[in-house]
Amino acid sequence: MKTFIDFKNMSDGDIQMIQAQLRAQAGQTTSAERLQPTMEEFRVFMLERLTAIQEKLAKSHTPETIGQYACDYDPATNPERFLSESWSVQAPYWALVETPQTYTITMLNLLRFLEFPEDKHLSLVSLGSGPGLYETFLARLLGKTGIGGMTTCIDFASAMTEMHRFILSLEQPPLRNIETATSDMSSIPLPDHRTDVIICNNSLQWCRQWKKAVAEMARILDPDRTAMVYLIIHLHECPMGLFDRAGKCPIEMPRISAERIMDEFEKNKFTIYGSTQMRGGHGSGQMGGEVNRAMLRAKYTPQGLECRWRKAKRTFGEAHCMKWT
Repeated sequence: MKTFIDFKNMSDGDIQMIQAQLRAQAGQTTSAERLQPTMEEFRVFMLERLTAIQEKLAKSHTPETIGQYACDYDPATNPERFLSESWSVQAPYWALVETPQTYTITMLNLLRFLEFPEDKHLSLVSLGSGPGLYETFLARLLGKTGIGGMTTCIDFASAMTEMHRFILSLEQPPLRNIETATSDMSSIPLPDHRTDVIICNNSLQWCRQWKKAVAEMARILDPDRTAMVYLIIHLHECPMGLFDRAGKCPIEMPRISAERIMDEFEKNKFTIYGSTQMRGGHGSGQMGGEVNRAMLRAKYTPQGLECRWRKAKRTFGEAHCMKWT
């Protein structure tokens, strides 16, 4: 099975160029600027964790075709269970399908724009967290810099949660500021208005009840604090689905455009602050494909929208486009 973990070939110069692009595009310095790690720290973390996943996979699993679905559940009668079990099938190796470029660009974007309360206590929730590599590294940085609080990682596939717990078991000393849970983001098991920041990385478009998920984000965010959502979405025009060995797609997710997502966020009283498009050519994305994603930044503003994205003409690809090859 082909994997992409060759972080040692990425130079600090490459990452410094990416950081310079991000700084030039962003209009202001955020409260997370001091969290910026050295590239060496991030590279070592990712190389060690992904190597550990490969070793675990070699001992306990026979590599399967990525995208194969779980045959034990009928997608017609129980689509939610079908989806969660399908992602559990892929959990042992899912962390290995991203490229170093994608991991790095995503983490640097999060660190560039992440905001947290002035009291240095952050309640962060990650929805659809998968194996939790970004979240684990972020929790480590927050702890090292004296930022208190808890990072809660939620995924609807139980095997993804187990894989994240394995990743956390590699941390020495153990991290005390991060926890995991298995649940659907359309019914988040957290109290009202107690969360400062939400990260949702390439997972909203896999939620069949995605509109309920947006409403749930509004419910748990504390409007008197940071109340920010950092949402990373696919911009591919092709349909998203899970395929069997014969190439058939027994379940296809509804097509959700970036425009529909932003409209739904505004209906739930979120002000769209901006977006960054992340594009990469063939070989830079999952399983060697292309990358076309965007990170949407939105603030929960129940007192009223500060502006509407259509009037502000904040469109993907204009002045906020990160490209790499």
